[in-house]
Amino acid sequence: MAYDYFNIIKSIQANGPYFLCGSSIGGTIAFEIARLLISQNEDIAFLGLLDSPASLNKERIMIPKNNQEIKNYISSLCPEMKDELERIGKRDHKAADVFYHNWIAHATSLLNYKPSPLNVKITYLMAEDKSEFLPLDLISDWIELAKEGIEIHSIKGNHISMHMGNSAKEIARILNNKLQAGNLRL
Repeated sequence: MAYDYFNIIKSIQANGPYFLCGSSIGGTIAFEIARLLISQNEDIAFLGLLDSPASLNKERIMIPKNNQEIKNYISSLCPEMKDELERIGKRDHKAADVFYHNWIAHATSLLNYKPSPLNVKITYLMAEDKSEFLPLDLISDWIELAKEGIEIHSIKGNHISMHMGNSAKEIARILNNKLQAGNLRL
């Protein structure tokens, strides 16, 4: 997946500096894209990770294994989404199945991903609240992987709700400040 995104990015912008950011597994993918770019001597001006795991260790985390467990996980983090997941499931079973299948595929990918250290600085936006499914400290692994250091920002909310309301505004403010430092704007 990272390689596909890498190719798309290079087709749009042949040379750096590059500003990469992703949430959850998207941040993990952004880290791998950074690795691919750095391997071609490209400059990573910014790498932002929003509550992203470096990898998953099945001894440290409970991975939902079926549609109901995934629905329970998402609903526990964001009760507002429970009704929407129910509506999607009733309206379009195939779309719901694709969503759940992709969710399990992403979790499986994270279980198999073994990142190695990279000469990059990470800006990490961490959800303050944890859940039974994601209780671990996601930052500790990144500290060892980011050879140029890590800047940590604590964001109110959990893995999902951090992207809503005032927390989303805070994320936008932080990202905008980083982009402005690189003469770009969000």
